[in-house]
Amino acid sequence: DISSTYIREALHEGNIPLANELLDFAVEQGADSKNVYSLLANAFISMSKADRLAELIEKAKQLNSLSRDGIVSMLESLQADTASAGN
Repeated sequence: DISSTYIREALHEGNIPLANELLDFAVEQGADSKNVYSLLANAFISMSKADRLAELIEKAKQLNSLSRDGIVSMLESLQADTASAGN
């Protein structure tokens, strides 16, 4: 989708603050794209903000979407992987 394209562009250009702002906005607006959540989760991990994954998981659990369970599962898996890696 269009938001993912802009986010990937910002990340590719190294504009992490803009990418995070776009991702946060997309999530706040109720984006139900697994890709948006994955990008934001990985941005948190790369910025050593893995503690924000729990907040993201809670937002995903509130989605009223068929993709909710897949998004939550993916985020919980990332969270577990990050915890086991010691990040």
